[in-house]
Amino acid sequence: MPSSSPGLFARGFRIIPSLVQIALLEILATSMIGGGVIARILDHFGLCGHPPVAPLTWGILGWAAVGGVFMWLVLRDIWNPGVTQERFSPVRKLGPVMFTLKNDPSGYSYKFLGSHPAYVLMDLFAAIPPLVITIYSWGDDPMRNQIMHVPHWWLITSLFVPVARLFCWYVLRRGPSVAAAITESVAQKYLHRSVTPEDRKRIEWENFWSGPIAFWIITLIAVIPALTLGIIVSNREDKSTPVLTAETIQKIYGVHHDPKAPESISPNHDDELFRIRGTIRGEVKRWPGDGHEKYNGAGFVVALEDGPEVAVFVQVDELKLFEKHLAKSKAKGGTFTCAVRTLYDGGKEIGSHYHKYYGWNEADLGPVPEAAKKFTGTARRMLVYFSNP
Repeated sequence: MPSSSPGLFARGFRIIPSLVQIALLEILATSMIGGGVIARILDHFGLCGHPPVAPLTWGILGWAAVGGVFMWLVLRDIWNPGVTQERFSPVRKLGPVMFTLKNDPSGYSYKFLGSHPAYVLMDLFAAIPPLVITIYSWGDDPMRNQIMHVPHWWLITSLFVPVARLFCWYVLRRGPSVAAAITESVAQKYLHRSVTPEDRKRIEWENFWSGPIAFWIITLIAVIPALTLGIIVSNREDKSTPVLTAETIQKIYGVHHDPKAPESISPNHDDELFRIRGTIRGEVKRWPGDGHEKYNGAGFVVALEDGPEVAVFVQVDELKLFEKHLAKSKAKGGTFTCAVRTLYDGGKEIGSHYHKYYGWNEADLGPVPEAAKKFTGTARRMLVYFSNP
């Protein structure tokens, strides 16, 4: 742990390779034990809140064996946090080949304590993947998404690790004496006076807490600009998406569909992306799936700002996003807006694929007002489906 440099970031940066190993071991162990074993066993006995959807196989023994080894490596250092001499050497790359040198002059050695309360910050990092997947899959239909409960138990297993770390450290007192010995050794090496309690706290902070903090600083420096850039680009794309208007609908319905046209050209405007703005007319219609081939779906009518009506259908994969979007729109009490894509033949037909897998029915959305018929030249609305661009 000790370093010749007193800087907080310099001390923390040195032990990052070992901290990354801790996080990777936890991700492997908790995903295999929690998602690969516990979730599957509980699902087999119907204890995940729904009928079993995936049978047990002999492969679960392999998950248990490999995951058990990784979990043992994680818990071993938590139960017995000793000090190890570590050495890190930067990876060299020559074309597709990567290698390290045994006595690389750019490498360095450091002492690493196997466990410390500060490593809870690494446990938090290891729990991010199951947390993100759990949030994304929350509320899914388990009969359609048969692994929707896997990240839930992966997350629960991940939370067990920091609890075990803190319990062993603060309750069973496995580790504080080792950390105190390291702190005392550093104090005697770098301080030429009597050591005060404040000195011990500062040394402990620099040698144990600075590593995880430096790791998070580097991670955030790498992630935040990328996320910000992604959001900016996404917002620009949203703004550049053309708005579906009465004029656009009239142009689309005036284009003749040429079945011999190259696939790269879409004279019939299939699957074109638009943004619609208007008012939802009537209630949202929901078509439940049949548990076999048909999926859950929904549909509603939007009266555009300049007159025409559009029938918007929602696929099962977009239902959660649509519900959130609809609730947000109602809370604001303003104009409803969303991205949509045209259905077959410029929004004239639902298409055989959607007829096969959904119960969408244009007639269920109510009759078309006389004023809205003139924009398509027919007694029908333009047909589109909800899209997450």
